[in-house]
Amino acid sequence: GDVLIMGGKVHLTKDATVGGDLYVFGGSVKVDGSVRGAVLIEADDVEIAGTLNGPADIRTMHAVISGNVMGDTRLAAQRISVGEKALFGGNLRYWQLAGPLQLGTKAKGQAVFDMNLQRKVPDSDEGKNALPAFFAMFSLFWLLSTALLIAVLLLATKTFFVDAAKKLNKRPGMSFLRGL
Repeated sequence: GDVLIMGGKVHLTKDATVGGDLYVFGGSVKVDGSVRGAVLIEADDVEIAGTLNGPADIRTMHAVISGNVMGDTRLAAQRISVGEKALFGGNLRYWQLAGPLQLGTKAKGQAVFDMNLQRKVPDSDEGKNALPAFFAMFSLFWLLSTALLIAVLLLATKTFFVDAAKKLNKRPGMSFLRGL
């Protein structure tokens, strides 16, 4: 199935496989295992040492690619490091602050340095308050939903409890044997 992770330190170990898509937002990501589906990562640091079989969209401050990225890939980072055993099996669109990479035979598809991807790199201070704001909004939503549910139950069952108490007072034995 699909995996969605928000924040923290994510490590997909060598023996682990994500059968669907992988979505990671925030924190740091290390993939030593494999992902069968699409990958969307927006994190501070990303290291791919395993295999990504589907298309990948990676936006990060620092990217280290030493594994296989088999699908079409969009990679935007302040700094990209490509290891000796790295392989890009599909087309690659990328941007890094230092300019174009010398990929040689590591890119089986077309590799294009794309300046338009620059604006998609997260700023180091961007999103620092996003997670607390998300939890605050979620908590407010939960509290208001609970209050609404209680109000509806009280309105819908306004006389139910009063009627049940009257029946219990009139015939306590019958209420005990077969319920209200």
